[in-house]
Amino acid sequence: MLNTVKNNKIKSFALVVGIVILIYTFFVATGRKAEAPSDAIGIATSTPIIASEIVVEKSIVDEKEYHLEISTPQIKEPGNSFAQQLINKKIKESIETLVKDFRFELESLQELRSGEGESVFSGNDLPKHSLIVSVAKADYIHNKYLAVELKDYSYISGSAHPFTRTVTLNYDLKTGDLVDLERLTNNQERFLATVSNIAKMNFEQKLSSFFPDGVLPKPENFQVFTIEDKGIRFVFDQYQVAPYAVGEQKLLVEYDLLSGLLNIETN
Repeated sequence: MLNTVKNNKIKSFALVVGIVILIYTFFVATGRKAEAPSDAIGIATSTPIIASEIVVEKSIVDEKEYHLEISTPQIKEPGNSFAQQLINKKIKESIETLVKDFRFELESLQELRSGEGESVFSGNDLPKHSLIVSVAKADYIHNKYLAVELKDYSYISGSAHPFTRTVTLNYDLKTGDLVDLERLTNNQERFLATVSNIAKMNFEQKLSSFFPDGVLPKPENFQVFTIEDKGIRFVFDQYQVAPYAVGEQKLLVEYDLLSGLLNIETN
């Protein structure tokens, strides 16, 4: 009796060992890894998006009162990763905010209608109110970041000239997080002082009419930037550092000049 029990235990132990060996052999042979589920969408957020295609989706809305042309960059990747979906969603939300702001401005103007019911800012002989959002840039940087530059061109009928501003969006391809000014630097005070001095010296030499307040070491002066291969490129819209006629100004500050001040990977 005791021998039978002992033999059964030995057989059971041998069976368990055999199963473990088979499982181990299967994963080694197939190159698979026994990992816990990653995220709700099905791919770990630590997996970066690399060499994916960037496409631009365009929509046109032509109403009686206004005209919209909206271009939206989107990542197209077979893996359909969590980071990709998150970035695409955030880009769409940012552009939707531009459209909502434009429509809100038009609604506010309707309160200024004349007694005849015509908008003070439009007429049969004037162009329509219009908003055009175009994609000036959508590039991968070091296969770690996606840098997007949008141009927000809006025109209120009857205005002297259109209003153009730049909107920049930088995303971490591993996490899908937006890299704003706060995330970009580990010491915002020193960072702003550094880029402010560089911008001041550059524009004093470059521009005959320079507005120094536009490069004071304040966060609002350096919010518009894209991560580049060689450095951080800042964009200054019309009126920020020079008269409207001069146009927007751009400044690339190379990584060597920002040593020790950045939270991002620069190579």
